[in-house]
Amino acid sequence: MSDIFPKKATAKVAGFGDFSGAVGGALVAFGVGKILQNIGVEGYNIPFAVAGCGYLLALLMIHLLVPKIRIINI
Repeated sequence: MSDIFPKKATAKVAGFGDFSGAVGGALVAFGVGKILQNIGVEGYNIPFAVAGCGYLLALLMIHLLVPKIRIINI
């Protein structure tokens, strides 16, 4: 983050990322619980498949959203 955001905005962007991660983690935990209640132990395949593809999807999103790393003027 510090590569593309100015010093004044880095903390705000990091805080937003932390908040988003916490909310996303809570939603994923809720969703996995629902899957396991409805499907049973075999339902673990779905969250593991999503988690396995998640890193590649995030990498693709970063490359699409930030094709060139340069400082953003705010």
